[in-house]
Amino acid sequence: MGPILTSHIILNLEDNLEIPFDIYAIPSRTNKANAITPFNQQLGYQIDPDDLNIDMRVIKHESLVKKGDHIDFSKAPNYIEFRNLFSNINVPISQTMLNLFKTIRLYAFFPTSKYESKPNERLLKTLSELKGLLFNSFYPVDVVPLPKGNIPPSLILHEGLNLYVPSDPEKLSQIRATFVLAEEQPEKTQA
Repeated sequence: MGPILTSHIILNLEDNLEIPFDIYAIPSRTNKANAITPFNQQLGYQIDPDDLNIDMRVIKHESLVKKGDHIDFSKAPNYIEFRNLFSNINVPISQTMLNLFKTIRLYAFFPTSKYESKPNERLLKTLSELKGLLFNSFYPVDVVPLPKGNIPPSLILHEGLNLYVPSDPEKLSQIRATFVLAEEQPEKTQA
C-alpha cells in the first residue's frame, strides 16, 4: 500500500542549493515501543524520565515489544517521514555541505506538542556514501535525544520514535514543520 498523503517542499540552503523534500504519510502497523502519536498521545509510546537512562530504556522497550502491544491502526495508521534521496540534486556535494546537512534539524508542530528530528545517520555517513536526507525519528522538543548506545546487538533503538497520525485530512492539515540549523531555535511554524 502506498502513501495516503504526499506533499513536496523545497529546503533552500547556502549557495542557492535547493533540496526538494517529499513528505509522506504511509500506512504501516507498528509496535507501541516504536511510535509517538501526537494527536492521541495515549495511543503511543509514553516518554518518561526512565527513557533518559539507556538501561531503563532498553528494559521498557523490550517489555513493550514482548507484550506485542501495537498502535491502534484504526486511530493512527500512518507513519510520517520527510525524505530526499539526492537523485534530484544537480550540484556536486562537498564535505562542507555534508557537514552542513548534519546540522539540519526538522521541527514538527502539532496542536498540543512539538517534536525534533535529526537527519538519519545511515544516509549521511561520509561523502562517498552520501545517499540523502531522511527525517523519520522524532523526540519531544523539551526532551534531549533519547540515548541509544550500549544496547544488545539484537535491539535497534534510535534517538527518537516514529510519528504516527490519523488519516483525517483535517488533522493532517494542522501539522506544521520547519527546518533549522542546529545552532538556531525554531522561531515560528512554517508549512
